Amino acid sequence: MYNKFPFWLKILSILGEIGIGINALRRVGKVVKQRNIALAEFLTDVLKFVIAFAPAFTHSVPHLYLSAFPLAPSKSCVAERFSKWLVQKVDLHSSLGLGDHWPALQMTIKAHDKSVYTVAFSPGDGDRIASGSEDSMVRVWDARTGVLVAGPFEGHSKPICGVAFSPDGERIVSGSYDTTVCVWDSRTGLLIAGPIQHSKEVYCVAFSPDGEQIVSGCNNSNLHLWNSRTGAQIAVLEGHSDSVWWVAFSPNGDRIVSGSVDNTLCIWNVHTAALIGEHSPKVLSAGAGNSILSPSGQILGSPLLFEGHEGPVCCVAFSHDGDRIVSGSLDKTVRVWDSRTGALLAGPIQHDARVNSVAFSPNGEHIVSGGRDTMVQVWNSQTGMLVAGPFQGHSNPVNSVAFSPDGERIVSGSADSTICIWDAHALGMEEVKSDGHSDTVWSIAFSPDGEQIVSGSKDGTVCVWNSRNGNLVTGPIQTNPVYCVTFSPDGAHIALGSTDSIVSIWDAQTGDLVTRLEGHIDAILSIAFSPGDGEQIASGSDDTTVRVWDAKTGVLTAGPFEGHSERVRCVTFSPDGGRIASGSYDTTVRVWDSRTGVLVAGPIQHNDEVNCIAFSPDGERIVSGCEDGNVHVWNSQTGAILLALPECRMAVCCVAFSPDGETIASGLEDGTVRMRPTQVTFQGHSAAITSVAFSPDGNKLVSSSVDRTIRVIGLNRDPNRPFEDGSSFSDGWILNAKSELMLWIPPWLRDGLHLPQNSLVISASGTTKLDFSRFVHGTSWEECMDPKFRAN
Repeated sequence: MYNKFPFWLKILSILGEIGIGINALRRVGKVVKQRNIALAEFLTDVLKFVIAFAPAFTHSVPHLYLSAFPLAPSKSCVAERFSKWLVQKVDLHSSLGLGDHWPALQMTIKAHDKSVYTVAFSPGDGDRIASGSEDSMVRVWDARTGVLVAGPFEGHSKPICGVAFSPDGERIVSGSYDTTVCVWDSRTGLLIAGPIQHSKEVYCVAFSPDGEQIVSGCNNSNLHLWNSRTGAQIAVLEGHSDSVWWVAFSPNGDRIVSGSVDNTLCIWNVHTAALIGEHSPKVLSAGAGNSILSPSGQILGSPLLFEGHEGPVCCVAFSHDGDRIVSGSLDKTVRVWDSRTGALLAGPIQHDARVNSVAFSPNGEHIVSGGRDTMVQVWNSQTGMLVAGPFQGHSNPVNSVAFSPDGERIVSGSADSTICIWDAHALGMEEVKSDGHSDTVWSIAFSPDGEQIVSGSKDGTVCVWNSRNGNLVTGPIQTNPVYCVTFSPDGAHIALGSTDSIVSIWDAQTGDLVTRLEGHIDAILSIAFSPGDGEQIASGSDDTTVRVWDAKTGVLTAGPFEGHSERVRCVTFSPDGGRIASGSYDTTVRVWDSRTGVLVAGPIQHNDEVNCIAFSPDGERIVSGCEDGNVHVWNSQTGAILLALPECRMAVCCVAFSPDGETIASGLEDGTVRMRPTQVTFQGHSAAITSVAFSPDGNKLVSSSVDRTIRVIGLNRDPNRPFEDGSSFSDGWILNAKSELMLWIPPWLRDGLHLPQNSLVISASGTTKLDFSRFVHGTSWEECMDPKFRAN
């Protein structure tokens, strides 16, 4: 029976019915759970396998054998039973046991072009996920395969902040910054009701449990109750003193909870549209000062306010029985309240950053939270203790989280434009860490001899790495979140700039602090040593100024150079040390005399914020990269434009000249590095590139990213063939020179994956190397299987 599983899966893939297979596995698994433990364990493992690899073999059936079976966790039931079937396959070598067990992350969906603001599971089976985005679109996804099944629903003109399914799953409501609410057919995308006009931006929406009403929260401090069929307004709920960010119906539909920028939660009676008081659960109206009034106007008491948050309440949710409410706030806490009395039952549960979304599990035992720290975390709803996570899969803030109706999965939507689906049964798996950064790596640089790489991170650490093998040489040096790092010209020291407004200099070998340069009044965004002697350091800051310091004494020698009106994002010395170029969010580049601060060129005007600049090795040119995707090359003496490179259509985050001045590398918001003028593109990072640097000999390029990793690219090949085999990497697929599918990489192996062009990858979550020496593909793909199993 077990051996028939691959062929059953193959047939379902050919028929395009993997979703049916997933549902069948879930149902059978529940039936046999108490009768046959071994079979139940096998079916549980098979279900994880199918969900994890469905994007591969539903797209191309041979990749059931080429990608799925070879890359399944080595200690999974599937791998242990079926690995013997494969005789010619790719071999996986992972650090930290990365390829041994199923991770919590089941699936990553590249859902939208911009931030995903809101996600929701369909009721009942949970087979679909609705998402709303900054791109003003609503999309519906198959939660089992990640395939788009409906949408985009087009009608909104601004970001969508809230989506919700109707209780029967047939409709979706969406609320938008365009001040409207729309109700859609969830399968066809046809507009059923609306657009329902509001006076201000709509931040949140919810269906009533019977599907007949919709509540919306707005930027005008009011809640609005609507007929979901006609769009007619039923009531306006007034009581908050500031914008309403989140709303939810109680399970019985009698109450609504709202969270507001005024730091409070309020409970409303749906039938009377009035605030509910602790001793007056059926009040009729709210009077001045939020007092509760009787029908005759007599003050009966105060409304039931859930007070305790010290910042805006970003999210709220009822428990399954309606007895509790969970809330998350800008104050970095989650709190659990008695919904009848307002008493605090659990919390405050502390987070590292603002909490954007919370949800109860269907059985009420757990709470999931997501926030600005990019993490998904699961808590015991009674004690407030962390029971799972934090789970890392997103590279930008998590905006929305939800449990599936059966409580087995968690969905999260993020500012990184992706949706992640997590296995709730994997909760509690302990994450193993190696050397590396736990948050965005903002800056990297090669040492003058090319033997080392220094990196600075948002996690408050600076590390020095061996550039050949990735071993940690110095550090981690503990400090505040770091925006910029660089080596001194002799390699003896490291300078770094951080959020504390201080430039500090450290011994590169020992990690000891040498001196601190104090004078800026806001975060340091960029630093540079003067070339040659390294006696001076230039710094650019959020305070809009450029300053020049004596690197040994820490004394200010020039500046502040004043002229920029917004943050100075980047500074660099000319090769002779006589000039400093600076780029700013005020859309200009300026060139200064490094000793006097006199403006010698500029302001050079751009059309958008300037993120990055670099001098050419001869000092005659300056390259700049902008938020609008443009890369320009300028005459550094006159400010005249010399070259406008093809627009990238996304933000250019960093630029660098090669040592010979012939090539410009640019790091983009989509996680790619583009080489000019060859137009070669390097892939591998899963989020925006933050910094790029050439090695002194020009044979390597190092990049850092929001995805927390560092990648070193070997450049000593034909510049028009970035890989030895001409392959590339896109949406998890490794493609050959003809853009044919070679191998699909599951999400949990991607961030640390060594691609053919990488000589080194550094990741705290582990790295993965692939051995293709026994790999067959293309028309010969069936040769991967032992002949005795092919006909089974």
